[in-house]
Formats: sequence, structure tokens, C-alpha cells
Amino acid sequence: MALLAGLTGNTGELDTPLYSQYSSRVNGIIDFYGVVDIRMGDGLPNTENHQQPNSPEGELLGKASVLEHPELAIKTVPMEYICGPIPPVLIIHGTKDRTVAFQHSVRLYQALTEAHKEVKLYRLRNADHGSPSFYRDSTLDIVIDFIKCHLLDNT
Repeated sequence: MALLAGLTGNTGELDTPLYSQYSSRVNGIIDFYGVVDIRMGDGLPNTENHQQPNSPEGELLGKASVLEHPELAIKTVPMEYICGPIPPVLIIHGTKDRTVAFQHSVRLYQALTEAHKEVKLYRLRNADHGSPSFYRDSTLDIVIDFIKCHLLDNT
């Protein structure tokens, strides 16, 4: 969701009238092990039947099957929103993630790189989803440097 919010902040694509007085523009996106395509068959290794109507992903689509309703699923794919100007993206993902496959971040990184967007991908070797590796000083320094470089200077 953070990816979608950040990537569509200047477009109005996912805006709602409820908060129209507030800007949804951001200066940077920090993505810790995010899902980038709910259609990926092996993308969510520990979620059984994650593409079925009663799964969290199906619930997101209004209790619809992910594979039977590609027109709904495509709206949740961040790579669909990288055509125009977007903020810089920092991706951090563990290579042993059992909740969201590392391939999600690789796919996002490749798409952003091919689109000539500003992106950095950090692999945390042998780290699982939300493991202590994400909260080590060395990892947090990467995040702080990104914030200092992209967020604080542009406010």
C-alpha cells in the first residue's frame, strides 16, 4: 500500500474525495519487503490459496478471485504506475523471506531500473520477513541516509 500511495501521489489515480484537501504527494518511498504483484503464483509462500476470493488478496478485490479478475488485480500492481515522474524508491528485502518472496523486490527493482527511475535495492542475506536484520544499525543507517537525502531536503 505504501508503494501504491507513493507512486500515485502526483496522479490523483487513487485519490478519494474524503481527503481531497490533503496532498498525497511524497518525496520518497521506503519499501520493506512489499508485495508488488498479487498475481505471482509463488509470490506469497506462506499464504495458502492467496489468490482465492476468501484470501486477503481476494478480499482486497471485493472477494474476487485474483486470477479470474485481472482487471481488478492490475490496479494493485505498483509497476503499473511508474510511467511518469515518481519519487526515489528505497527497497530493502530479506533473501529468506517466508512471507513475501524476495522475487517481489527484484521484480520491482528491475521495472524501476528499466524505466530509468531512481531506485536502490538492498538485500539482507538470510533475513526473514521483519527479522532483526531490518533493525540493525547498518540497515537503519541506510534508511536514515535515504531520508536525509530525499525527504528532509525537499520539504
